[in-house]
Amino acid sequence: MYFKTAIALLLIWLATITFFNEWYLLIKLWEIPLIMSLGSFVAGISAEGGGAVAFPIFTKVLHILPTDAKQFSLLIQSVGMTMASLFIVYRKIPFHSFAILPAVLGGILGQLIPFILGWFMISSDLKWLFTIHIAALAIALIIKQFTLIKSIDHLNSKKGIPILFFAGIIGGFLTINIGSGADLIAFIMLTLVLNSTEKKATPTTVIIMALSSVTGVIITSTLGDHWSTWALNAWKTAIPIVIFGAPLGAYLASLISNSLIIKVLIALITVEVISTIWLVPRPNWVIPTFMCILCTMCVLIWTMKSNTRSNQP
Repeated sequence: MYFKTAIALLLIWLATITFFNEWYLLIKLWEIPLIMSLGSFVAGISAEGGGAVAFPIFTKVLHILPTDAKQFSLLIQSVGMTMASLFIVYRKIPFHSFAILPAVLGGILGQLIPFILGWFMISSDLKWLFTIHIAALAIALIIKQFTLIKSIDHLNSKKGIPILFFAGIIGGFLTINIGSGADLIAFIMLTLVLNSTEKKATPTTVIIMALSSVTGVIITSTLGDHWSTWALNAWKTAIPIVIFGAPLGAYLASLISNSLIIKVLIALITVEVISTIWLVPRPNWVIPTFMCILCTMCVLIWTMKSNTRSNQP
């Protein structure tokens, strides 16, 4: 199923680029496929979507508008992470199937909230919002290592469904504002609250982010502003890369250890946080928000440890 779909998408891309005479985009925007070679691989191998690599590089290095980078992230993840999801199913890589529906349904609600209530982040705040939400993942991973609580593969789905629906609402709100987030929030809940192994949580969040990106594209196309020309053109140049890059990452993630996945994630996040502190002026809301996240993490850890003790004989 995966390989047939990949070949079909590649042929459609070739036909479309040729018919509209847009081969020049590959020269004009040559850096986009290069960046997404890394971005798509990271999307498949970790709980970070491809947009988690693209967004900071585009906004800090290439000085692309955050709103354009957000749109590109949604568009490219709807292809790359969908292909990675098909590959996960095709290769029968273990994931928490019960987690998908509640997280995605909650995500749709979270994506609709900004359109209904007008709660969109302004462009100048998007870089810090992205950094804070991704730093939360690093905090979760580090705290998890120090708790020394053994992770498990088989989770309590009855307990997990409402937790993941709530996580989906937060993740959906982040996704529609910065182009990613549904995967990271779901990963934090799966590993910290439900005590999943990182190895099984990762493919689960890849599928959640794929479906959240698709719904985000549909909702934005229906209720939002027009897609920017830059985002659409950049998306066209990166499609053939992510068709194969994200599935390759998903395959390698199934082979490597939990500890290596954690090290890769923390290294990438560290670079992102340092670059933001160095390059981006800090708004007043950053420190209070970060402290709230720390407090929330402490509560989650306390909840996890309490649940673990109560389940011990």
